[in-house]
Amino acid sequence: MDIAIIATKKTKSISRIIGAFKKQGFSRAEFVNVKKLMLLSKGSKTFFQAGNLDLSTFDSVLLLLELSLAGFGEPFLEELERQKIFCNIRLGGMYLNDNEMLQQIQFTTEGCKTTKTICSFTNAGIKNHAAELHYPVIFKSFKVDKKAQTIVIGNKASLVSILNSITIEMDGAMVKEFVEKDLIECAVVGEKVFALKRKLINHSIAPLAKAAPLSLSPEQERQAVMAARACKCNIATVKMVNGFIIRVFPKIDYHIFYQKFGLTFFDEIALYYKTVLEGKPEHQKIKQKSIFDFLKENIERLFYAKQ
Repeated sequence: MDIAIIATKKTKSISRIIGAFKKQGFSRAEFVNVKKLMLLSKGSKTFFQAGNLDLSTFDSVLLLLELSLAGFGEPFLEELERQKIFCNIRLGGMYLNDNEMLQQIQFTTEGCKTTKTICSFTNAGIKNHAAELHYPVIFKSFKVDKKAQTIVIGNKASLVSILNSITIEMDGAMVKEFVEKDLIECAVVGEKVFALKRKLINHSIAPLAKAAPLSLSPEQERQAVMAARACKCNIATVKMVNGFIIRVFPKIDYHIFYQKFGLTFFDEIALYYKTVLEGKPEHQKIKQKSIFDFLKENIERLFYAKQ
């Protein structure tokens, strides 16, 4: 078994993750800088190259990229799926999780427990259903290449007034019922859930660094795992409030969760990968020689033939 850990830079957390994989018996656990990664095609063979590494020779990948790199990440995920290389994000996961409106629709489609939400491309579409909401609500407007504008609104009249005041064309808008409770931030690793409680203080959520470990009920754990799966993630951050799923991200703040749970957290990630690779035939790759191995063998054969 082996794994390539792909990120924009090598951090202390990544070094600890590498150590955890080696402890679980992985023959290779290597960091790969995404800036050096290239997709190459030669004849009928396609492979990802990073320096002298051919990623098609790896069993698995831990992809730690920002969602802003989805344009690169999705073709990469497609090739990983084609080559049956296991990854923490499944095909379509980066595009899905980069679009909060689309993710919200996914929650509903997959039966995840979430607060009532209205998504629309027009102000009128939201105004027509404003009376059906329980207030306060969170209003978000989206514009390509700009950050989403987020406002907490206390009543229907205020929501309608704000909608009437918007004159610029939006790419979309979302209104969802707002629950003023502590935020639970979960790191989902396969079927296991590590939860931190971020307290609501004076209408603001405390920073993750100040969060405390929390034991979840079986139903809360089930909802967290379900949300991660719905968003095409095997490993993910899931945010919950009062049992409702709020948001899913395919990345985890590994540094904070290491501080709160210790090396056990990284051990669980490595153990999860080991369990998947050993237990599922579709991820037990038949090792094929890389283009580099092929060239090396032929160069050696040519060299020794001349002796």
